[in-house]
Amino acid sequence: MFLVLGLIGVCILSSYLAYRAGFAQAKQLQKRTFVLSLGILEKLRSGDVSDATRKTETLCFSAAEMLYSDPNYRDQTVTRSFAPELIRYRAAYRTNHSEWTVTEEKLEKDLTNFSNLPAGNR
Repeated sequence: MFLVLGLIGVCILSSYLAYRAGFAQAKQLQKRTFVLSLGILEKLRSGDVSDATRKTETLCFSAAEMLYSDPNYRDQTVTRSFAPELIRYRAAYRTNHSEWTVTEEKLEKDLTNFSNLPAGNR
């Protein structure tokens, strides 16, 4: 009986710790989003549209890379449905590979390997 109660206690503690770790990770992501989006707003208000665009792309591509690199999210309906639009955007506006960040290189690989798109949407 003591062993069963001990196992239940360990399971509850493990669940709690995992929850807290996931929550902390989400807060870190939100902190980055806050800082970047505030910087974007400041750039837009000051008229620096090109830098605001670059920062918005950084935020977007970073989030996209996190989603498309994870099979659990890559294959969800919303993620799948936005892939063609993201691919078209990158093909139109991010053609200079020498300007790509490491995140963009990873994203490009993820999108190239994205198998759920019909051939006409690539």
